[in-house]
Amino acid sequence: LRALGARLQWTGDALSALSMLAGERPHAVLLDIDLPGMSGLELARIIGAGPSPPRLIAITGRTTPEDRMATAAAGIVMHLAKPVDVAEVARAVLAQA
Repeated sequence: LRALGARLQWTGDALSALSMLAGERPHAVLLDIDLPGMSGLELARIIGAGPSPPRLIAITGRTTPEDRMATAAAGIVMHLAKPVDVAEVARAVLAQA
C-alpha cells in the first residue's frame, strides 16, 4: 500500500484507533472484527457516524453469511476473509467509496 502512495498508521485495539482517528480524515480504515476493548463492528459504527466517514473495510477470519451481514449492517463496505491477497486489499482501499 505504501508503494501505491498510501500513508499508513496502525494500532492493535479499538480505543487506540479512535484516538488515532481524532482529527484525521483517512480515505479508508482497515479493521478486524475481533479487537480488544470493543468489537470491530462497534468501532465501525462509531467511525461511520462521524462526518465524512472513511471507507470501512473488514479483514477478518469471520466468514459466515451472518458475519458478512453484521459487517454490512455496521457500515463496513467490504468484508475480506483472512488470509487476504495484497492486491485485493489494495483494490479495496483504493476503490472509490
